[in-house]
Amino acid sequence: GYSRMASDPFEMGCTKPPTAPRNLTSHFLSPSSLLLSWEPPSDLGGRREVLYKVQCLERAGGSSWDDCGESVQWGSDSEGLAETGVNITGLHPRRDYRFSVCATNTVSDSQ
Repeated sequence: GYSRMASDPFEMGCTKPPTAPRNLTSHFLSPSSLLLSWEPPSDLGGRREVLYKVQCLERAGGSSWDDCGESVQWGSDSEGLAETGVNITGLHPRRDYRFSVCATNTVSDSQ
């Protein structure tokens, strides 16, 4: 549902978390790096701010999916990204990767 932050102005209505980012794409840069990009959510939930969280999972051979190790990096923290794209480095050519991006705002972070 809808929520309010204690710091919201009285005249501001209730807001909600944003919808999911759209059109997540990856662009091959080299055998060990790629550019991950997306479009902003279609609904920002009635707020101006939107931040993105990136999750990376990796799998070697037929093993299970695990969080990516420290070798996989991007320029900033995986949470609180303001841009709609990130360069990812440290990928291993013989592993499979899954990336997901979710959008957040101050309302979704407080729930």
